Amino acid sequence: MEQGMKHRKDGWRWVLYLSATCLVVGAIALVPQGDFLHDVEAVPGFWKAMGIMNVGFILAWFLPNRAVPQVWFWTVAVATRMAALGMYPGDDAWRYLWEGHIQLHGFSPYDWSPDAAILEPLRTGWWSMINHKDVSAIYPPLTQLGFWAISLLSSSVYLFKLGFVAADLGICALLSRCYGNGATLLYAWNPLVIYCFAGGAHYDSWFLFPLVMAWLWWDGNLQIKGSEDSPQRVVKDLGINLWRSLNAAFWLGCSIAVKWMSLPILGFLVWQRFWSSRDQERFSIHQVGARFKRGRWLGALVVGVMGLLPVIITALPYCTVKSCPLVPTGSVFVSYGRSAEWIPHWVAQHWALSLSTNSIYAIPLVMVIAWLLLRAKSFGQFAEWYFIGLLLLSPIIHAWYFTWLAPFAVASRNWGTKFVTVSALVYFVLPHKVALGDPSWWMIQSDRLLLWLPFCIGLALTALQAQVQVLQGTKTPEDSLALTKG
Repeated sequence: MEQGMKHRKDGWRWVLYLSATCLVVGAIALVPQGDFLHDVEAVPGFWKAMGIMNVGFILAWFLPNRAVPQVWFWTVAVATRMAALGMYPGDDAWRYLWEGHIQLHGFSPYDWSPDAAILEPLRTGWWSMINHKDVSAIYPPLTQLGFWAISLLSSSVYLFKLGFVAADLGICALLSRCYGNGATLLYAWNPLVIYCFAGGAHYDSWFLFPLVMAWLWWDGNLQIKGSEDSPQRVVKDLGINLWRSLNAAFWLGCSIAVKWMSLPILGFLVWQRFWSSRDQERFSIHQVGARFKRGRWLGALVVGVMGLLPVIITALPYCTVKSCPLVPTGSVFVSYGRSAEWIPHWVAQHWALSLSTNSIYAIPLVMVIAWLLLRAKSFGQFAEWYFIGLLLLSPIIHAWYFTWLAPFAVASRNWGTKFVTVSALVYFVLPHKVALGDPSWWMIQSDRLLLWLPFCIGLALTALQAQVQVLQGTKTPEDSLALTKG
């Protein structure tokens, strides 16, 4: 028996070695392949390097927690990111640098687009590489303060990248603490995550870090040492720890102040404070009225205010009594731009008028959110399926958006997320076409199917597994978000 255990241990060790080797070698091969829009050889080279990394990543799916020592977990996580730092960044990076740069000279990026005449004396050698020069800032206020803070030190792409990687590695630390090293490989050794934050210099790790903090606080995976023994600091209300709720709401507010996409999750927190996940009553108007009478609205209000506080405070430097232009509603790209979309693409095949506005997809998204409010029982469950619905319905999709799902897949093991973090590489055919002289940014049908079908198949597989678990009695219908109650 001991000999059999030794053979299994040796088998996992070789899987670990091969996985780690592929990831590090692939990350090194990535370095010269970052200039997608100008170098016609960059995307093919990028696909080859990411292919090597994905071999290692797929092997890592099957490694148990006990097979991944801390030293291996962190060596590969850090080494791959340090290698990817040498890549040419995505074109969003120049926007970040510009918006930090003009703030140093007293200009708000919400008031002036990059091509504004008043900013002409501030133009730098990389100004021409800024995208959407006719549109003012779209990033929320805490993000702008982050750009400003880094620019105080230097308007350097590498410094910005280090800022994004610091948050990224912080997520790795939080997830490994709560779920173990082996499970966390779905995030920490994820080639798409490694490229997007360390290589492409997309700032979404700043949005994900506070979101993960909020999730782990709310669902009870993070605790303040000694808090359970301190009645002065902890107030328990109907089984939900108010102190923990306020911590979660604050961190979620920071996430909202970095990227607006997490705002609907605050609605879930408010609803959960009002209608506890521990409540057994079915939803009804009568039960809602009863909770108002019990004063449950007060706790919900406090959580909501706490969640909005970081947004309000960080918006103050950019707003006046008369104006608070935090969202460029006049942006053509925001209003009806398209990029690698899924459901909106099929809708447009039968309803051409849908191409004239993106706002119509707010209606089905609200329906998804309403359904999740009634069905989801945890922060992680709501957030993961909200992002899934958002990505399927969004008219504008970029590859780095799929990184939003990766932290939650550490807990859920969602096959859709596993598959799409590999198939998302198809997205890069779009900048490759630009390098070849086709600026249309249009994805042909076969490429679109290669990108999205693995995601849909994985989601279906995950849903099927959940239904089997319900039938076996190892999971409740509520835990599985089943459409019907068994």
